[in-house]
Amino acid sequence: MRFKYVIRTKEGKRERGFIDSTDEKTATAALRRRGTYVLSLTSQLQTLQIPFLSGERVPKKEQIMFTRQLAVMIKSGLPIVESLSGLEEQTSSKAFQRIINGMVSDLKGGMGIEATFLKHPNVFPRYYTNVLRAGEKSGKLEEVLLRLADQMENDYQLSSRIRGAMAYPLLILIALVGVVILMLVFVIPQLETIFEDVGADLPLITRAVLALSVFTRKYILILVALAIVGVWALRRFIATPTGGRLWDRLKLRLPILGKLVRLICMARFSRTMSTLVSAGLPLLDIFETVKDVVGNWVYHDALERIAHQVENGVQVSVAMREEKAFPPVITHLMAVGERSGNLDYVLSNIANFFDREVEQMTKNLASLLEPLLMVVMGAGVALVVAAVLMPIYNLVNLQGQ
Repeated sequence: MRFKYVIRTKEGKRERGFIDSTDEKTATAALRRRGTYVLSLTSQLQTLQIPFLSGERVPKKEQIMFTRQLAVMIKSGLPIVESLSGLEEQTSSKAFQRIINGMVSDLKGGMGIEATFLKHPNVFPRYYTNVLRAGEKSGKLEEVLLRLADQMENDYQLSSRIRGAMAYPLLILIALVGVVILMLVFVIPQLETIFEDVGADLPLITRAVLALSVFTRKYILILVALAIVGVWALRRFIATPTGGRLWDRLKLRLPILGKLVRLICMARFSRTMSTLVSAGLPLLDIFETVKDVVGNWVYHDALERIAHQVENGVQVSVAMREEKAFPPVITHLMAVGERSGNLDYVLSNIANFFDREVEQMTKNLASLLEPLLMVVMGAGVALVVAAVLMPIYNLVNLQGQ
């Protein structure tokens, strides 16, 4: 249960915050152990945490900066509470300030580091807290946090490259659809009136464009509503395990994009596993975490099967060799890493290789899609122009005869 408190410190300063405890008596005792006087204590109802409604939407850059600065502060010898208090003042995100403030209160109340971070899964995902637990147990929290910050930064750069490569082609596609709709709704009806007044026989392509214009104007609201409902239903279906598996299998089978999806999954797998191995987590815990980070049900299921074999005593590289989702280069290098005892180093190099492959492919994909979309747009415009000009050309020929 969560309680909202108002306390007075030894210096006479009032402080407000939240504390989690089993009951009011235990919460009061925890606050008094800090050497404070409890002015008020009010229970708060626990509600479902939705990122948009709960305010736990923290920019990725803020999370990366927080992780890196926390590592530096701990390495400098500052206690975790003082480090978090300092980071609360430095962050520009109001939502993150509230979260850090609550974490400071929880730590002062006797809650452990891992439990404090676990309370905010929308900001600190599962792999983050697993790495923290490993760093806390090994006494290398600052080193683990630095590696974690590096991984988060690489993931952020990877996502940024993909969004940047897709932004311009997507913008062209939206513009193309918008131009076609505007012509069908506003331009073609004007030409339809002219053609009716003339009374000439219209070519098939012109009749088809006019029919499409009539259909669009008549049912545009219904079409928009169906599109919105269809997108919503598709997203809900993909959110289910069955729908997610079908969607992820389809993405991997696409001619060009399928290869890009595979490279992205391999980059995430390699980098996350490298970070967790270097943190000292047990292999089964690593696979349990990595399968959720990869972001694809095909690899999720493959990693579950690999974890089951590893639990039965099979080497990771041997178990991975049986999964077609993983390319041979991964299994060979994993075997090398296992024999040399430098699995984290090998995985880090694999991740760097796949990052470069993703970067190169996104550049090539953007270069390929831009002219392709321009050709599609040109063909669409040419079709409409032909539908308009052909009747006029036929009419001129008839008058000339």
